[in-house]
Amino acid sequence: MNQVFTFAFIFIFLTSSVQSRATETIEIGILTSASIQKQIYLKHAQRFMAQNPEITLELIFKPDAEYKEDFSKWLNQGKGPDILSWQAGTRLTSLIEKGQISDLSEFYQSHSLRSDFSESALGASSYNSKLYAIPISYYHWGFFYRESVFEALSLSPPSSWEEFKHVCKTLKENGIIPITVGAKYHWPVAAWFDYLNLRLNGFEFHIALLDGQYSFRDPRVIEVFKKWKELLDEGYFLEQYDLWTWLEAMPYLYHRKAGMTLIGNFFAGSMPPALIDDFKFFRFPIIDKRVELYEEAPLDLLVVPYYTKVDKNIEKVLKMFAGVEFQQAFNKASAMISPNIKTADNPDYFITKGQETLSEAKAVSQFFDRDTKDEFAASATQILSDFVKDANIDNTINALENARVKHLK
Repeated sequence: MNQVFTFAFIFIFLTSSVQSRATETIEIGILTSASIQKQIYLKHAQRFMAQNPEITLELIFKPDAEYKEDFSKWLNQGKGPDILSWQAGTRLTSLIEKGQISDLSEFYQSHSLRSDFSESALGASSYNSKLYAIPISYYHWGFFYRESVFEALSLSPPSSWEEFKHVCKTLKENGIIPITVGAKYHWPVAAWFDYLNLRLNGFEFHIALLDGQYSFRDPRVIEVFKKWKELLDEGYFLEQYDLWTWLEAMPYLYHRKAGMTLIGNFFAGSMPPALIDDFKFFRFPIIDKRVELYEEAPLDLLVVPYYTKVDKNIEKVLKMFAGVEFQQAFNKASAMISPNIKTADNPDYFITKGQETLSEAKAVSQFFDRDTKDEFAASATQILSDFVKDANIDNTINALENARVKHLK
C-alpha cells in the first residue's frame, strides 16, 4: 500500500503545474508490479496531461493479489478508479454478464478503431458482438527449444503430431528428456490440456467446456487425454515435474538435459544471456488438419466500470492507451506483442515468431485459469497435474466432471 501512495505522491509532485489548471481528475487502476511498465504509464500520462491541461490522470499501481482484491471491491461497492486494467476470458465475460463493465462499441465506432487491432484481440475483447475493452498487451505460448540440441540430432521443428512424437522419441533415445515442465503450483500443465483440446476440438468447444456446458466424460475430452497419454506412456515428460516451479525446471534446457518446453513467452526474459541466441520457437503441432488454428495468448486490457460514464474525457484517455505511441512503447519495454497492428515491427526473434503465430490464428484462448471460474481452475489444475504422474484417464475425467458439477453448474 505504501508503494501505491509513494507513486501517487511522486506523480502528483512532478505534474503539479499541470494539475493546478485541471478541472477533472481521472483515476486509473493498473495491475502491475514491474517498474518498467510503471515508467511507461507515467511517461505517457504526463505527456497526455501536458496536451490536455483540463484533465489530471492519477495512476494507482498495485501488484497482482492486492489489485484483484481491490478490483472486486470497487465493482461491488460501485466506487473506485474510472478506468481499470483487467484480463480477457471468463474473467471479463463474467463481469459483462453482471452488467459491471461498460459497452465501448460506440467509442470504437466514433474513433474508427476496429481496424487498428488484430481480429483475435478484438474477439477476446468482445461479448455478443459488442466491444467492452481496449486490448493493451498479449503474449504467445508454444515450444521453446535449443537449436544446437536439435541440429546435433538432425531434428527439425515439428509441424504435425507424428513429427512431434518422432522428435520426442529421438531425444529420449539419445539420453535427453524430451519435455521439461515445472508444475509445483500445477498451472503450467494446464497448457497441455488447452492446446490438445484446441487442436482436436476447436475453440468453441474448448471455451464451452471450460464454461461448464459439456461433461468432461464427453468422448471428445477423452480423446484429448488419449493423445496426452501417448506421450506420458513413453516417458517423454520430466519425471520430477511436480518438485519444481516452471522456472526451476528450465535448467534442464540450459544444461542440455531436456529438449524443449511448452511455456509462454515470459520465459524469454528469464533465459541466460549467453544462451538466448540458441533458443528457438515453434507453435504447438497440428493434430487434425480439419481443425482451424487456434492459439493460447493471454490478453491484458483496459475496461471502464459501470459506475463511470464514458464521456469525452474518458474517451480521450482510452484513445491514448489504444494508440500506436503508447502500445509500441509499452509492449517493446515489456517484451510483449501489441494488439494494435499499426505499431512498428519489433525485431526481437521471439516477438516476431509470436506475431507470426498469432496472425495466423482464427481465435485465441486466454489460458485455462482465465477461461473458467477460479474455483474450478484451482481444483482442475491439480487434477491435470496428477494426470501427468499416473496417466489414468478414467480417474482424471471423473475427478474433472465432479469438479465441474460442483463449481460450474
